[in-house]
Amino acid sequence: MRANSPCHLYVETDLVAGWTEKGRCLMCDRNGVDVLWLGPVINLGRAKPFHACVRCTERLTLWVRDIEPPRGPTHHVRGVLRWGAAWSAHRPPDPTSTAITVICLAALAATLGSLVSAWWALG
Repeated sequence: MRANSPCHLYVETDLVAGWTEKGRCLMCDRNGVDVLWLGPVINLGRAKPFHACVRCTERLTLWVRDIEPPRGPTHHVRGVLRWGAAWSAHRPPDPTSTAITVICLAALAATLGSLVSAWWALG
């Protein structure tokens, strides 16, 4: 919205303040009223502007202010998280842990091979 356009009107009430323009309110579906841009509505990667008239914006503001804020965490958990056999059967292997396991087994095999070779040479 361009604030310097003659079709814009600045509205200030006890609850809302902002520049308005003539348009359609998406809440009460009235057309040709002064509407405020409240932001984009985003869903499934698409965005559209959300406009509401002053009356609907005040109703929305009062509704948001009436919601009680959360009083603390919603879940309390104590103890140690352990992955059971059922979870590990459905979980794909982590590439990093798989690579580390292969490297450790290769190092163990090389160490074992050099020990057997040394024992063979001495024996």
